[in-house]
Amino acid sequence: MTEPMLTEPTSTKAPLDEPLVTIVVVPRERFSYTQESLESIYEHTQLPLS
Repeated sequence: MTEPMLTEPTSTKAPLDEPLVTIVVVPRERFSYTQESLESIYEHTQLPLS
């Protein structure tokens, strides 16, 4: 598994003290877990999402 790249974005509207996150869900062979995975993300993510 590769380490995530930790770099500052080149363009952003949010102040740098606010975290910027992109979540990519790639179900591939385990498509049956997609709904459970997305619900877990929403349950454990502070709103609002933009």
